[in-house]
Amino acid sequence: MHCCTENTLLACRTKHNMDEKKNQYDGGIVSQLGLMASFGSIFGSLYIYFISDDQMLGIFVGLWAPTLILISREVDKMMGWMAE
Repeated sequence: MHCCTENTLLACRTKHNMDEKKNQYDGGIVSQLGLMASFGSIFGSLYIYFISDDQMLGIFVGLWAPTLILISREVDKMMGWMAE
């Protein structure tokens, strides 16, 4: 009897873990595009800052990187919710 209870408990935990993984955000194509755009923003800002010698513009371009990541993640989440 004790063994059956442990197997049932293990099955319940496994099912609970699978349900949690379904609720986790895995990311999609929009998130990946946002990440690539943020890398472009970072490298573009480094180029502008050091090569073009326009430091203020380089800083401005670099500040867009986190914004691009956050917006793309939220748009991707909304698209996932609308599909459900």
